[in-house]
Amino acid sequence: MKISLIVPTRRREHLFREFIHSVWEMTHQKKNIDLNIICDDDDTESLNYVSAIRNEYSQLNFHIYLIKRKNMVQDFNINEDYYNFGGRKADGDLLWILGDDLEITAP
Repeated sequence: MKISLIVPTRRREHLFREFIHSVWEMTHQKKNIDLNIICDDDDTESLNYVSAIRNEYSQLNFHIYLIKRKNMVQDFNINEDYYNFGGRKADGDLLWILGDDLEITAP
């Protein structure tokens, strides 16, 4: 069974790196993880660190998507703009929406 993780990130490299490391450590069948990382199109810093981390964890299936950042006050809705976009791109049997500040752990 393939699981799609949908994770937006913006300028939080340290947290994102810890998140990816936790995915790596807690996943036995790495080929069954479909990572859908969403970055703002004006955020080259995030795009750079996500690309570098993707190279470090090459056994994980990374997809990096750029999305146009909207006006924060009037037009922004993280569920609609990031998670729904990622859900349409995902190809897993299950979808899991997460923030880049989470870590996956065992009980």
